[in-house]
Amino acid sequence: MITGGHTADAISTKAGLRSVKLDRDRDSLGRTFHFVVNGIPVFAKGANIIPFDHFPTRMTKERYRRFLQTAADAHMNMMRLWGGGYYETQEFYDLCDKLGIMVWQDFMFANSTPPGFQKDNITKEVEYQVRRLRNHPCIAVWCGNNETTTPGAPIDPGLIPDAFKPLFAKLMSGVTPPRNYYNYYEIYRDVIPVITNRLTPEIPYTAVSPNSDFDTQTSDFISGDTHNYSVWWNNKDIEDQANYKARFVSETGIQGFPDMATIDAFTEPGDRSATSKIMNAHQKNALINGNEVIGKIIKTEYKEPADFATFDYLAQLVQGESLKIYSESMRRRRPFSMGFLYWQLNDSWPVISWATMDYYGRPKAGMYMAKRFFAPVLVSPREEDGKVNVYVVSDRAADEKASLQVRLMDFDGKVLWSKKIEHKVKALSSEKALSISKEDLAGANYDPEKTFISAKLVDEKGEVVSSNDLYFKRPKDLKYSKSIIQTDLTKQSDHYVLKITSSALAPRTGITFGDEEVWLSDNYIDVLPNEPVSIIIKSQATLEQLKTTLKIKSLDHL
Repeated sequence: MITGGHTADAISTKAGLRSVKLDRDRDSLGRTFHFVVNGIPVFAKGANIIPFDHFPTRMTKERYRRFLQTAADAHMNMMRLWGGGYYETQEFYDLCDKLGIMVWQDFMFANSTPPGFQKDNITKEVEYQVRRLRNHPCIAVWCGNNETTTPGAPIDPGLIPDAFKPLFAKLMSGVTPPRNYYNYYEIYRDVIPVITNRLTPEIPYTAVSPNSDFDTQTSDFISGDTHNYSVWWNNKDIEDQANYKARFVSETGIQGFPDMATIDAFTEPGDRSATSKIMNAHQKNALINGNEVIGKIIKTEYKEPADFATFDYLAQLVQGESLKIYSESMRRRRPFSMGFLYWQLNDSWPVISWATMDYYGRPKAGMYMAKRFFAPVLVSPREEDGKVNVYVVSDRAADEKASLQVRLMDFDGKVLWSKKIEHKVKALSSEKALSISKEDLAGANYDPEKTFISAKLVDEKGEVVSSNDLYFKRPKDLKYSKSIIQTDLTKQSDHYVLKITSSALAPRTGITFGDEEVWLSDNYIDVLPNEPVSIIIKSQATLEQLKTTLKIKSLDHL
């Protein structure tokens, strides 16, 4: 701004050019819910964001970068900024712009409707935030609120856990809609969208998450985005999630314990138990004892842990495996299903929670596994209808040639059956690339307790773009061979390389370095018999310090 020939005020901003559309068209199966960016339908992959710290001023650009870069490295392309927190800083949105991470921006209204007399304040808040954020190309959608409903209003599926539905139905019977019923529609269907449409007509708006546009959901009509916590709240098996059909999952999750280094930071040795007072005080779930829920799932899936460090390891796997099962099932259903944003990426203090990165930025097993189940090209084997079907999913915009290699192996590494086919990976698609009958496997004398399927997709350069293993039983019911694991840790220029070799299958091999601050290129992996794996490590620690603190865990040694 120039006043009297002098510059009185100036502002500089960066922007990007892109188009984004939220497709809600009706089809034969209900109503779609997916984002189209620059004309390309995008499968949204990512997580929900809560406040990063109880004291926001402690957040720095470096801390933001640690979380968001880790998310980008895990192939996440969208973050949902949850409406129960606060609008983020300029640094957050700038980093999302640079990293190519779309932001689903909730307005800060969650789980209750503001009173109607606050309409002027709401108008000012929304106007300010939309003007502040609208030039960021990362903003992909405005969302009026999180999980807000009112007595007498139509209830969107997913808002009420199954256990509470009978009570809610009783409370709501014969209720006359109160004033906040009308406030809801005035604020979220009139006030806010008028502002967003006026100031940012190019950015879509949705009134609430989850949102089915109040259509009645059935097995034949599925619409909108979904919040699904059937495993956590309703005691469903994690394997059941492969059968859940949804257009777009904008919230789902299961808790996982943080790294032992984080637990060590807020406990004394005597506190390190899943039932201790301190551990319960750091359990984020206020309605049920989350540590007990995790313990029950561990007993269902795994053998009884011998010590707390093993409990911590398994509690991380529980979270990672749950997210893997659900996310892969959603991706296999593309284009019917077009988004998976789990709850949640981060924590605001050191706790046991649904986050896949703890307060200090240390990734849990689920974060490492996300790097694989969110990969741009995914190979995903699954048992279905008496067969093993191998799916290939691609989020890339161009076709690619690849080689699909599938083996039936025993835990000692003997190949009982194998098949290799050349496969054209079709752009923006999911397809069944190979179907194997159980008769074929039976002819190879496979034992479901002692064998597994190894699937790899190899590109024209000979590089593995995706690998995935399928087991026929839960881990506790598998008869693993006891692997002999050998490690070789070396220094190479500005990083270290850890080479891991195993004599037998070493499933879900977890690598830790005590309290040393490390960055690992991968972790919690299946090390196949006599097939070495190399992991890049970055740390300020010395080679000797890393060798001294290195510990390995795998399921076959529990």
